[in-house]
Amino acid sequence: MQSLPALYGPRTLWTPLLFSGFPLGADPQNMTWYPLAWLFSLIPDSFNAFVLAAYVLASLFTYGYVHTLTGSRLAALVAGTTYGMSGFFMAHLGHTNIIHAAAWMPLVIWALEKLRERPHGVWVAALAIGVAFSALAGHTQIFVYTLILAAAYALFRGWRAPRWWRYYAVSLAGAVLGICLAAVMLLPALELTGESVRSRLSFSEFTAYSLPWRQTPELFFPYLFGGTRQHFYDTPYFGSWNLTELTGYVGLIPLVLAGLGVALSRKAPFIWFWAAVALISVLLALGDGTPLSRFLFHLPIYNRFRVPARHFAEFSLAISVLAGFGTVAVMRLTQNERLKAVRLASIVMAGVMGLVGLTIVFHLAPTLRQEALEAGISDLSVRPWLNPAIGVPPLMFLGGIVILWWWSKHPAAAWRSALLIAILVVDLGSFGWFHDWRWRAPAEADVHRPDTLEAYHAELAVSGQRLIPFYGWIQPLHLGAPNLTRLWDIPSASGYNPLILKRYSQLLSMDSKGLFPAATLGHEYRALDLLAVRYLFLPTTPGLGEDPAFVTNMLAADPTRWRHPQDLPLGTVYENLRAMPRAWLVPEVMSLRSDEILIAIQQSRLPDGRTYDPSMVALVEEPFTFKAENRASHHSAQVIRLSDTSIEVHVDAETAAFLVLSDVYYPGWQATIDGEPTHVLRTNYVLRGVMVSPGVHVVRFEFRPTRFYAGAGISAFAVLTVIGVLAWPLVGKSKSFVSGG
Repeated sequence: MQSLPALYGPRTLWTPLLFSGFPLGADPQNMTWYPLAWLFSLIPDSFNAFVLAAYVLASLFTYGYVHTLTGSRLAALVAGTTYGMSGFFMAHLGHTNIIHAAAWMPLVIWALEKLRERPHGVWVAALAIGVAFSALAGHTQIFVYTLILAAAYALFRGWRAPRWWRYYAVSLAGAVLGICLAAVMLLPALELTGESVRSRLSFSEFTAYSLPWRQTPELFFPYLFGGTRQHFYDTPYFGSWNLTELTGYVGLIPLVLAGLGVALSRKAPFIWFWAAVALISVLLALGDGTPLSRFLFHLPIYNRFRVPARHFAEFSLAISVLAGFGTVAVMRLTQNERLKAVRLASIVMAGVMGLVGLTIVFHLAPTLRQEALEAGISDLSVRPWLNPAIGVPPLMFLGGIVILWWWSKHPAAAWRSALLIAILVVDLGSFGWFHDWRWRAPAEADVHRPDTLEAYHAELAVSGQRLIPFYGWIQPLHLGAPNLTRLWDIPSASGYNPLILKRYSQLLSMDSKGLFPAATLGHEYRALDLLAVRYLFLPTTPGLGEDPAFVTNMLAADPTRWRHPQDLPLGTVYENLRAMPRAWLVPEVMSLRSDEILIAIQQSRLPDGRTYDPSMVALVEEPFTFKAENRASHHSAQVIRLSDTSIEVHVDAETAAFLVLSDVYYPGWQATIDGEPTHVLRTNYVLRGVMVSPGVHVVRFEFRPTRFYAGAGISAFAVLTVIGVLAWPLVGKSKSFVSGG
């Protein structure tokens, strides 16, 4: 719904096909400026490869970092496999932006480590690229977490560096250079955030999707609160919403190896750094479960993000690194020391597993049964032999410990090492193999416009009007689901985006997932009319949201507004007979406060008591009023040219009039009348409008966002700087060769 059109859709600064107009180039999640998305978008049928690339890169970069520190390929392989196959990565497969942003986190850390050895231009460039690509991948939250982790790592590692001041200066320069590389997206994104519903979050929104204390056993028993009905994990999820966001499983064997890493390498300072990262990340993932969240809520930028459980990204990387150190630490011991260390770690971990298991059976069992019962699950058992979610982890741990002990007897043996990696994969796969990747995969047909929408696509292309899916993100694809309508070149008043514009959200009472209440369809509510929404697609499947029968009866009771032209498989279509055209002229403009305008649109009543008719009156917030002396008998406004970032309207006005365009107002939109600049007014709460004089005119609206041009200039300069940084050693060698010759 989101990632597929982001990859295959046109790369543009603005799209008129979502939310009645949306600044697509400023939206991080569209990946407009992400080089990997550019590359894969050029390859037919490459969506799966693009998704898998995040897992490969995450593992490779972690491998490189751990190999740099340990010199051990096996330790690096353990770390890379753990991070790339961690529960965080597997659970977030549907969040393409998250996994791609998190994939660059270990590269940033790796580059900082290499720069500590020697400030080489290649690693300055690698640091800049890692920072930039983490941002451009499209998930600002993970990008900020990466910056925070990188800053902490650089401060920690640079403190005892031979030339600490140089290390700090070079590291800071590389990070700033990376931010500048991403400025083409970051600057417009800051503007969009300020205009969106994310301009400010309440504390409850900030801590939404925190890991509850009662669900912390999921770190050892990942399907304790149910799963996704895959194979023998057949209990549906019944814990706090939702499993994807609250998953932090990193395997059981990696936890044993991580414990060995801390115990056997405790004199190495960076061991304690990663141990602290693991601990702090879990505390942060608990969100409002600790007092720490109250303090963090007041931190600028950081307080714009929800889902504290996404700190499991840093937790997964920390455990992966520690597991790598544990592997190499065991290999460096004598055989007796190895066996003793593994035995002790196994006993400690077995004790932890036993304690967690006893807590589940004797303390959490009533809570589990009660929550399951509330979710309609009456047969939940906490007996390990009846509930695989409780029975599989101990068996996995037991098998893993046996192989770990067997490997530790002769760790240099290649086939024993291969078996260690194999059990590691099985351990991690005991969660990931059964998660929802099996049913979330898009079909090839999703890229193409459904046959059910062909006629509507043709009609809306002529009229310039829009459709809207009633159930937003849970709407069946063939009934106009967002955001695929953009891929299908169908204009929609809906969309799926956490950065939905705040005013647009208020106008339609629409959330970031495209859901809006049935009250918006009421006779007095004029929002859909103003947005030129011609067709409403209503699924008839019960259980999606508001009762379809109730909505159908509501529409049938208003025949002067809603007409029922067609039934479709699993749905029906209604035509809005009051939908305004894409552009129209009005003889009167009133200046009101924004709240008064919103009420007038919702209730069809102006403050002076008159009925609000959008074909007769335009409402603006600037101190501007207008009323034609005589009502013209001939007025027309027709869209003659339309592209993503411009629209031309042919106007024939008998008298002076006000032109209203049913496209969203946003900073950067400019207008000319017959080539002469004119002022664009925010009209009818979210739309654009300009004043036109009598006569025939061509009004042209163009999107020229200053934030984008400023960001593009900074990014272009940064690209040249990176090229210069990479080329400088070659220039030096060339000069040496010439002088030597």
